[in-house]
Amino acid sequence: MKVLTAIKTASLMVWLGVILVSSLFTGLMIASAGGAIHTPLYRVAAPFACDGEFTVESQRYSYKPGQSGVEHKIYCRDKATGARTEITFYAIFIAFLIYSGLTFVVFLAVTLVLIFPLRALARRAETAVGPVNLPGMILGTPRATGKPARIIVNGQEYAGPEEMPAETRSAYEGAMGVFADADGDGVPDLFEGVGVKAQAPPGDAAARLTKLKSLLEAGLITTQEYEAKKAEILSEL
Repeated sequence: MKVLTAIKTASLMVWLGVILVSSLFTGLMIASAGGAIHTPLYRVAAPFACDGEFTVESQRYSYKPGQSGVEHKIYCRDKATGARTEITFYAIFIAFLIYSGLTFVVFLAVTLVLIFPLRALARRAETAVGPVNLPGMILGTPRATGKPARIIVNGQEYAGPEEMPAETRSAYEGAMGVFADADGDGVPDLFEGVGVKAQAPPGDAAARLTKLKSLLEAGLITTQEYEAKKAEILSEL
């Protein structure tokens, strides 16, 4: 249990680390490259970097013949004295922190709202098969192992009925049709011991025994399986 807890904690820390690094990189790109292209992006830092007049000035310059660029400088003018101070790097740093924080919140929210539920659905869909032996056929009962579900018919594995040859599929669907599947999980209630007990009322024992008898007569279960299931049904009365 301690090992599993440690693994989950480590996974959570790695996940948070990835989000943090991604947020810092995105914040840096918005505050630097984004601000250079669209200067109003700098103004998010105004309330924190300047308590006076926050201005951004742009000046075009030429660094070699035929080539030019635009230089941005950020200034803060003091309300009391009117003195103007350049705060370009400080303002960009403040903008970087703000955009990184906002991006972290967005990434975290998207992960919690979308990714975690999708992973939970994937875990439920990815089930392994614990085969139940029947004459000439094996039907799967799911257990959470993270492997795709398989159906084994006459020794041949299939991912689903659509992969089976026509004759095999007909036999499989005929057998499945005999079994009730109240919870719709694709596993006959007959082989979900606990589920059958929870869903079937005691008064339904006669119908269940009749169905069990028909399965025996059809050769779909053995005498041993019939007696074991019969004793289980009778024990619920």
